[in-house]
Amino acid sequence: MKERGFNRILDFGAGALRHTLAFLNEGFEVTAVEYKEAFSRPKAKENLQIARTKDGFSELIWPKDFIHSKQKYDVALLIFVIQVVPFKTDRNRILDEIKKKLDNNGPKRLYYASRFGEGRKLSDEVRFNDGWILGLKKSTQSFYTDWNAATTHKMMKKKGFFHAGNYSGASQPFIYDLKPGL
Repeated sequence: MKERGFNRILDFGAGALRHTLAFLNEGFEVTAVEYKEAFSRPKAKENLQIARTKDGFSELIWPKDFIHSKQKYDVALLIFVIQVVPFKTDRNRILDEIKKKLDNNGPKRLYYASRFGEGRKLSDEVRFNDGWILGLKKSTQSFYTDWNAATTHKMMKKKGFFHAGNYSGASQPFIYDLKPGL
């Protein structure tokens, strides 16, 4: 990323800030975006305290703080996020809002990751929309879906992100650019 001049990173759906901390430790500017409740979970809370001591760190709460922010980024990370959002309208809004935050004067790249194939183990009894509810009869539930590569690329292309390559680290580690050939 440094060789390409990328410095300002948006970690959308930052979770426990694992990626945020790694990039901060490499000298990047990083904004972590997450729901307020997610920042309150023990590991996220612990890592948030560490991140706050680092130069170049900022945090925004989704959706209000992020949508109203004027910050711009070279790169957005969307790692294991979209496939846990149960409603297509919310997925589209996330992609639209990320697109607005990429700097018009600089590179516009999105690093995306998801797991593919885990849904094959789940029964139709827990189907919801285009995915599955995990922990249906438990006190906490979560949503999960997965798409094959062609479906993922099509979804991203509809939002103006063009598949530019892959990286290692997930079953679907894709790189997207807002203009082909970055």
